[in-house]
Amino acid sequence: MTAADQFSLLRHRQFMLYWAMRVSTTLAYQMMFVAVGWQVYDLTSSAFDLGLVGAPPVRALGGGHAGGRPRSGPLRPPPGHPR
Repeated sequence: MTAADQFSLLRHRQFMLYWAMRVSTTLAYQMMFVAVGWQVYDLTSSAFDLGLVGAPPVRALGGGHAGGRPRSGPLRPPPGHPR
């Protein structure tokens, strides 16, 4: 792969717009997380409460693992579902 091939996507306007939006959105989310944490700490002066604000993303990691587990046995409709 030549150096020109490595940067060929940068010549496409649509890709550059997509990439710029992804970078700016990620930056905005990071700024929001810092601002929310800062406000929680400013209102409560509690490091524990600040830790609770950051805990949901950590808990979500385990939920994906549990939800992706293969199930044993046949699939059944939920209770009350018409068959």
